[in-house]
Amino acid sequence: LIVRVRPFVSGPGSRSRAALPRLQSQPSEWEGFNPLTNTGGAKSMILMRQTQMQELTQEIMNNINDDEKLQELMESSKDFLLQPLESDFGVLDPDSIYEPGMDRTERYAKYRQTMEDRIGKASRGPLRKMLATMRDYVLEFE
Repeated sequence: LIVRVRPFVSGPGSRSRAALPRLQSQPSEWEGFNPLTNTGGAKSMILMRQTQMQELTQEIMNNINDDEKLQELMESSKDFLLQPLESDFGVLDPDSIYEPGMDRTERYAKYRQTMEDRIGKASRGPLRKMLATMRDYVLEFE
């Protein structure tokens, strides 16, 4: 097996050898970035959770008159819905109803009270049904 190595050729549109060290020595805003380990931290997790909740509530509202579909949505979202109640180490967003140091029982009590308040303030029937559906499903695991 014979392998021929072509010499580095400089020309229009190519980088010369002299330019490479200069480019490599410039600081890069991406230096040290690894997309598999740098996830954005707590703020990114909070935004992701808020987005997921918006998507779930929209799906519930789209299927508000289909009890079977609502049950499927609740079951497929179980881990997501229970995470802030079941995890002692969850990341709390600034608007969280939970406080650091709350135990599981306190979080469920706070959830129950908050959902009751929200249902009481809801002005439309479909919104009340959505909130009650979520509340009833989550409290099954209390």
